[in-house]
Amino acid sequence: MLTRIQKVMDEKQLSVSAFADEIGVKRPTMTHTMTGRNNPSLDIVSKILERYQDINSEWLLFGKGTMYKGIQAQQPGLFDDFEQKDVVEKKVDEADSIKDELQKSPTIASIQFEDDKYSKRTKELHKKVSKIMIFYSDNTFEIFLPEESSRK
Repeated sequence: MLTRIQKVMDEKQLSVSAFADEIGVKRPTMTHTMTGRNNPSLDIVSKILERYQDINSEWLLFGKGTMYKGIQAQQPGLFDDFEQKDVVEKKVDEADSIKDELQKSPTIASIQFEDDKYSKRTKELHKKVSKIMIFYSDNTFEIFLPEESSRK
């Protein structure tokens, strides 16, 4: 919590003495707290939150969330990979610009590019399920295969 209180003081550009005056705490009390002699009291915490109402109480007390209220930190989900998404978006933009350049001056490369794109799509459309496996909690499993009539 001391590092978070220090961060508040740094953000507000206040010394320990000036911060104590701002929140209405005696200077020696604040100095003892910031040097680690005393733990931050409930009185100090409540006075910080009362004086600086834009400070997020969960952040100050527990280090959860962001420092200021109303600013939502984006928590990545289990399957999110934000850096990877940025890379993919850049590659798509690069591919689009290359495609635009190739279309301006028709060449064999642009024809191959279009053919590859078409063949990839047709392969995706003709995908078929070959088998389905279901695993159970008792470490057994079942395999389901498509019927012969549906393979034709």
